[in-house]
Amino acid sequence: IFFSEDLMIHNGAEGETLILISTGQVVVEQDDRVIGAQGDGEVVGELGALGLQPKRGATVRCKEICDTFILSREVLFNALERYPDQQLRFRQLATSRMQSDYSRNSDKNVLLNCPLFAMSSRKFLDRIVTHLEDQLYTPGEDLCVEGERGDTMFIIMKGMVDVVVDGKKVGDTLEHGAVVGEIAVLGLTDVRTATLTAKSVCFVQILHRSIFMKYLTEFPREMIHFQEVGAKRMEMTGPRNMTLFPSQNIFLNCAKEFMDKLCNLLHRKIFFPSQKIINGGSESLDMYAFTKGNAVVEKNGNVVGEMKEGSCFGEMAVLRVVTSQPLTLRADTMCDLQALSCWDLQELMTHYPAEKPRLLQAVAKMMREDLLEVSNLEVLSEVPLLSELPQGYLEKFDEVVSLKLARKDELILTKSDRSLILILLGKASLEVKGIPVQQLAEGDSYGETMALGLAQAPPDADVQLRVSDTSCLYLELSEQDFRDANFYKGFPALDELAGSVVESVGLRDKVLQRNPQLAHLQMTEEQFARLSSWCEEYVALSGQTILTSERRATNLLFVVAGKARFGSSRQSIVLEPGYSLGDLSIEKEEKQESTRPRFGPVSAVTNCKVLILHREAVFAFIRNETPEERERLEGHLQTMPKEQQAQAGAETFLSLRKWAEQMAERCLQEAKTALQMGIKPSVVRQQKGGFRRAKQRNAIVFEDTEDAGQPRRMVSKSLSGSFRFAAKRKMETRKIAEELKSKKESTGSREAARRKRVLKTEMSSQEPLFCQDMQRLTAAAKAMKQDAYREQAQLRQRTEKLRVELRSVRAAEDNARLGEGDFAPPASEEEEVLRKATDRTERKVAKVAQQLENALKARQELLAELRATPGSPLSARPAHRAAAELALDQG
Repeated sequence: IFFSEDLMIHNGAEGETLILISTGQVVVEQDDRVIGAQGDGEVVGELGALGLQPKRGATVRCKEICDTFILSREVLFNALERYPDQQLRFRQLATSRMQSDYSRNSDKNVLLNCPLFAMSSRKFLDRIVTHLEDQLYTPGEDLCVEGERGDTMFIIMKGMVDVVVDGKKVGDTLEHGAVVGEIAVLGLTDVRTATLTAKSVCFVQILHRSIFMKYLTEFPREMIHFQEVGAKRMEMTGPRNMTLFPSQNIFLNCAKEFMDKLCNLLHRKIFFPSQKIINGGSESLDMYAFTKGNAVVEKNGNVVGEMKEGSCFGEMAVLRVVTSQPLTLRADTMCDLQALSCWDLQELMTHYPAEKPRLLQAVAKMMREDLLEVSNLEVLSEVPLLSELPQGYLEKFDEVVSLKLARKDELILTKSDRSLILILLGKASLEVKGIPVQQLAEGDSYGETMALGLAQAPPDADVQLRVSDTSCLYLELSEQDFRDANFYKGFPALDELAGSVVESVGLRDKVLQRNPQLAHLQMTEEQFARLSSWCEEYVALSGQTILTSERRATNLLFVVAGKARFGSSRQSIVLEPGYSLGDLSIEKEEKQESTRPRFGPVSAVTNCKVLILHREAVFAFIRNETPEERERLEGHLQTMPKEQQAQAGAETFLSLRKWAEQMAERCLQEAKTALQMGIKPSVVRQQKGGFRRAKQRNAIVFEDTEDAGQPRRMVSKSLSGSFRFAAKRKMETRKIAEELKSKKESTGSREAARRKRVLKTEMSSQEPLFCQDMQRLTAAAKAMKQDAYREQAQLRQRTEKLRVELRSVRAAEDNARLGEGDFAPPASEEEEVLRKATDRTERKVAKVAQQLENALKARQELLAELRATPGSPLSARPAHRAAAELALDQG
């Protein structure tokens, strides 16, 4: 029995007894402050009785008289031995009391004292701490056993723990605040690497992996932090796999010294389940090799592949062959990866330059495997000039052709190379003296003209081929490859091709000077000679496209051998040796996009050789001149005649004969005589709306007669129908008049009066129908007239266009004769088209005039009969007759 204010338990005193309060109230004090209260039926001092705490941790003071029972440790242990099922209850009771004591003595989150969570946010830790499991271990008890599977982490809150590996104690004894099992909770391993044994009574809090991963996905910043922590712990737990990267295909042919240094540059990365290793569409410049774990490859949300232990990913990215990954790589389990950064590899390759082509060649073979459906022989046969070679040569080229890969801004072809390049993947830019003049894409080729010996590059030519995309995969046939195939020994097909593109003597030197736009710059012969080195020489076979519509708007073309053609099939113009076309207007690019017309492509009529000069190359040539000369040339560009500047892309030729001007005048005269009805354009404009309405009412349709070589013709379905309706109404009116006359003679006055009223009613109903027919007929005639005038306007436009072209070439007429004489494109085709169009218009107008004349005669006859018929509205009432005639005339 304890009286009021008696000390039942003193803080710091030794004690091995458990006190059960039967009646009364006590308070629990610590550091002179009350931290709790106990009452009837509760116990105090249980930790001392269980041997978990040798000294009392608090003072218990009675508030009133207390009746208690005291139980010693010896008696308690004897009872627990007799009733072992009660041990768990007492252990849980002690664990709960120790947790309460620890929480009472600490106002901080328990995880804040753990080094593993030192950088974590308080919000993240507060989520986790509510799910920690409290556990109590007695001396000699194992927290975990080496070799067993486990996924938990231990936080030692109180007590001491020994670490045992292979039966031997290692390291220092773990005490309050120590954390064990981080690798297991991070998922880096499932097997315990050591045995943890309690040296004293230990109060431990346990964190399970499932809880940790659940909240880790909700805090992305924490995930990144623990990735780094896990990677460092993995580096500490064991040596790096030094054979994983050297065993990959891309590094099989690399030197051992190079690979040893490369392995030292690797760094560890871990990824948690469901975490994205690479996000599709994002930039990635690292290569990964899987030390442990599995991942799935996804495309558009669908699984398309799987990565397992030992596989790698990102060989092209680490070499910067690609910078954006099209696929998503997602960890399926915890993944331990070795990563190689592209910057580390780039730095290493500067010390081992011989390894760079080996690595690029290995990646090139990997990329070529994705295009196995197209063989090298098929690619070579697509080159127009190579298609003329015997099959045997193509097979030899297939044996010696080289597969290469270049990265962005690297040179594929230098000015000293004489090779044939065929682009398989990617893009490349053709540069003349540093100025991009052409973009080559997949399927394009360059260099065949030089490689086949059909052209010789000028001594000061500076033509390069540079990668403009992230990378470019291409085939190369070098000059040595042609020699190995015994190509330069010659054969008839190549000799015949070379003979068909022989230039006229002196034409190459004069073709640039004869161009009106270049001639306006008033450059010297020496400047023209230097400008010719900026030109690209090209040989095309018959029917091959020389310039596409897009390239034609930005290039000047000069024909030096053979013939070329531009324009549509009906209005094409043949370019013979000495001809040139192009535009040098200096409008701003954004203005050019809206004002410059879209031209058709230029194609070869026969085997031909041309010079192509890019507009920007001309401007760059001017900028490279001395300041005084540059100012003079730019002034000439500004003062270029308006006739030349306004014609954005106007074609200029060295010679056109006077037949063109005479033909234009003759066609214009024929077009003037095409209209037989003398309709003025103003009258047509005034009745445009009426024509549109008549067109809708009468269903005027057009029949396409392109297959017969004729232009579209208009057929009015209502025209013939109107004639039929008019004839029918005429016959009905005659029948009524005859019936009226016969009835009048045979019947009496009363019957005659009745019949007269009936016929009068019928005539009144027929009159509006007749007027409607005449209106329909008139509208159809106007539609035919409008169609005839439209065709005449088209002829005028075509004639005016030809006259504009003639005016644009008069400035070059003095240069019409070069070397072997004049050059004149054929004119019979254009003249024949205009003549046929004029004949068709004349026939159509004559037909309409005849139909109108017949309709007018029928109208006059019908009106005369109506006036002569007694009792008809036109004869009985003059005012009504005048109104009807006026309506018919207006209709």
